[in-house]
Amino acid sequence: DITAGGGHTCGRRSGALHCWGDNNAGQLGDGSITGRGTPILIGSDNDWSDITAGMSHTCGLRNGALYCWGHNDNGQLGLGSHNWYPQPVRF
Repeated sequence: DITAGGGHTCGRRSGALHCWGDNNAGQLGDGSITGRGTPILIGSDNDWSDITAGMSHTCGLRNGALYCWGHNDNGQLGLGSHNWYPQPVRF
């Protein structure tokens, strides 16, 4: 599986999640706001079952639970706040 946002891309291989590209809002999910020119592993688990990217945010399913991260000025992550999250947060 692969998904692309406004300036970032994430892909799932054998359940492991890798992301790369723009990361100005933490949309890669590695806990930073540093852009990456090559894919980086997000977390250490290989239990991601689905992934989707928005303009500057990303959401995915892991062990049946929804996680989202990145830009959230409009509350698009659905976490009840307008904070940005640079790593996956369970919904």
